[in-house]
Amino acid sequence: MPPTAKRWVPRYPAPGALAVLAAFLALIVALANGSHQPYVLFPELGALASVIVQRPAGAWARSPLLLCLTPFLTALVGVAITRGLDYGPVSVGLDVALSIAVVRLLRSPIAPALSAGMLPLALGVTAWSYPLSILVGTGLLALWSRLPLALRERLNATARPRPPMVEPAGEWARASTSERQHPWRWIPWMVVFLGLGILLITATGSRLVLYPPLVVMAYDMLSTPEECAWINRPVAMVLACLGTASAGLLTVQVLGVTPLAGGIAILACLGWLGTLGLFMPPAIGAGLLPFVIHAPGWDYPLAVVLGTALLAVVSRCALRTAAAKP
Repeated sequence: MPPTAKRWVPRYPAPGALAVLAAFLALIVALANGSHQPYVLFPELGALASVIVQRPAGAWARSPLLLCLTPFLTALVGVAITRGLDYGPVSVGLDVALSIAVVRLLRSPIAPALSAGMLPLALGVTAWSYPLSILVGTGLLALWSRLPLALRERLNATARPRPPMVEPAGEWARASTSERQHPWRWIPWMVVFLGLGILLITATGSRLVLYPPLVVMAYDMLSTPEECAWINRPVAMVLACLGTASAGLLTVQVLGVTPLAGGIAILACLGWLGTLGLFMPPAIGAGLLPFVIHAPGWDYPLAVVLGTALLAVVSRCALRTAAAKP
């Protein structure tokens, strides 16, 4: 059965963790601007950093090699498909399938790598420098994870005691018991979700209905619902992504793609998620995506709402169907 919904209680990261995350994003934006390689700021880097900093002994922090290798390989897949195929059901399906295959074959806990594979299709990225750009941020996070554990844990020591909340036990990609029993049951639902997403893209003209972090969310919600922190809060899930996408867009429109904007954006995203009482790292990726979109407008948050609401509906249907089967 999926996790039981808990009552809404705001929760926020410790000040030390917030300071490190703001400084890290500011550094990444500075490196992206200085190197003229915008995708050094890989949007899911914010999600990865937030978990690695706040969970210094977690699966992502304990896997520095996979932290670098998995997004790099899925980014290669994404660029190759974008260069070879037009955007459509075939390219999107092939991209998602191959990216999931990379994660599973490597037995990698780094599920945000799926976003790295989807981003080239969503934004039309065809440069082979994109996978190399991703290595800058993931490499810095890998180095951070090698610092003494006691030092990294101290950053979270000043946080107020937090109420118990449902959180994924293995960060996003650990197989649950039910998944081992029915390892492929979720795949038809992923196909349904992607197919309906393509229809919405055709109707709206915006590829960002299937914004890259949404693929990570879909994989988490459909393949391991027992470990998903937001599975029973669909309205909060939509509000979370709308809020972070709007905050990131507003920050870019006011301050531009600057180090200050990067630091403020991740603090705004974490603050909004904390207010909602959600542990939902992919929503941070939605908040940082405006930093790499050319001339982003307010149609972006609308696309985020459409895509996220679609996933909420599909995941509920999947859960009810699974509950009705032995």
